[in-house]
Order: sequence, then structure tokens, then C-alpha cells
Amino acid sequence: MAGKGDSMPTQEERLSTVEQTQMQVGESIKDLNHYVTMLIGTVKREEWEIREMKGSLRSIDDRLTSLEQGVNTRLGTLDARMGALEAHVGAFEQNVNTRFGTLETRMEAQDKKLDQILLSLAALTSKPDREA
Repeated sequence: MAGKGDSMPTQEERLSTVEQTQMQVGESIKDLNHYVTMLIGTVKREEWEIREMKGSLRSIDDRLTSLEQGVNTRLGTLDARMGALEAHVGAFEQNVNTRFGTLETRMEAQDKKLDQILLSLAALTSKPDREA
């Protein structure tokens, strides 16, 4: 049984409590809406910034691809030129070796002729004069 101090709230008191609770819930919903709106704005800004970064990265990627193609083209051209230069140097070296070989052969022939002339001169100078 309920004593004198344990009285039930009246309908008016209960209605007042419900109204206060409803006002507190209303304020909480307002705060929640405010924070959700701020969060949505932040997310949209971040989304826009991410799109901008993706565009910038695509642009950088395109430039790097173009640069890579240019470098590869130039390296290919340089490689071809180096191959042609090596062929020219090889031909020049072969030509020089051939000429030096011919010159060496000629010098040996001239050397033999000079040896024969020196032998002939030595033979002539070593014989006594017969006409005297």
C-alpha cells in the first residue's frame, strides 16, 4: 500500500514531464541535424578535393607518359646513330689497317732494295781499282 509520501503524479505533472522530455529530444534532434549538416558539407568538400586531386594525378600521369615516350624515342634515335657511328668507325679502322698493311709491304720492299744497293756499293768499294 502506498503511504502519504508516495503519491502518484497527476496527469498534468505527467504531461508536463512529457513536454519537457519532448523539448529536450527536439533540441537534441536540432543539434544532431546541425552536426549532420556540417558533416555532409565536410564530406562534399573532401569529395570535391579528391576529384581535383584525381584530375591532377591524371594530368601528371599523362605528362609523364608523354615524357617517357619522348625519352624512349630520343634514346632509340641515339641508339641508331651510335650503331651507325660504330659501323663507320669499324669501316675506317679496316681502311686504315689495310693502308698500313700496304704501306708496310711497300716499306719492306724498299728496305730490301736498299739492302741490295748497299751490298752492291760495298762490293764495288771493296774491289781494288783495275784501271789505274
